Amino acid sequence: MAVGYKMLFPLLLLFFSAFLSVNADADQTIRVGVYDFPPFFELKDGKPGGIWLDLMKKVFEKAGIRYSIKEYPAKRVIKRIVEGQADVSMVAKGISLLENNTLYSSTAVVNVELSVYTRTDTAVPRNIEALKGKKLLVTRGYSYGGLIKYFKNPENHIVLDAADRHELVFRKLKIKRADYAIGYSATADEILKKIGVSEIQGHPISNFDIFFVISKKTPEYRKVMDNIEKAFTQLKADEK
Repeated sequence: MAVGYKMLFPLLLLFFSAFLSVNADADQTIRVGVYDFPPFFELKDGKPGGIWLDLMKKVFEKAGIRYSIKEYPAKRVIKRIVEGQADVSMVAKGISLLENNTLYSSTAVVNVELSVYTRTDTAVPRNIEALKGKKLLVTRGYSYGGLIKYFKNPENHIVLDAADRHELVFRKLKIKRADYAIGYSATADEILKKIGVSEIQGHPISNFDIFFVISKKTPEYRKVMDNIEKAFTQLKADEK
């Protein structure tokens, strides 16, 4: 009989460990970090919203993941994820701070288009190389799919003028603080309509993928990402 108890004890330990692990997962709240990126992430009546946030909510609900949402400036959301103060967001690859501190989803979630903008009295550059030696307006905290490294490379002689918000970039362009601005096409279209600017034109120069990203400081981050990816795949299948 004593031998039976000795065999039973490890099984009980295994059972209770599994039980506690499942309940820990159920109690975990994933902190979603969003940033100013209309129409993808934006504040609506003081509350976070946007196309990507709507998608993330559907994915998390499909996966049975409890979540909370907090908005940060773009540069700060990256820092919060690295530090483990936020868990998940959606970003492009090419952000050096994230490379060794996070896990990206194995497949892209969406694709975004990047354009260069000028006033209508200025010729529109047709490629990235045409921006060499120019003054370029950018939004602080954005990697532009990794192209920020090209813009910052001293060999390209590009003078960067960074604004804190996308809207300020186009207001600066309008008043001739620079001849060129870089921006995400969907975001720029929405802002230009909002501020009523018609004398600005754009030309697509690149496009890149956006991924889910999770902090490696999130408990069971691989398992959480696996659940997110499975739910996303199921959602796509349901839409077909």
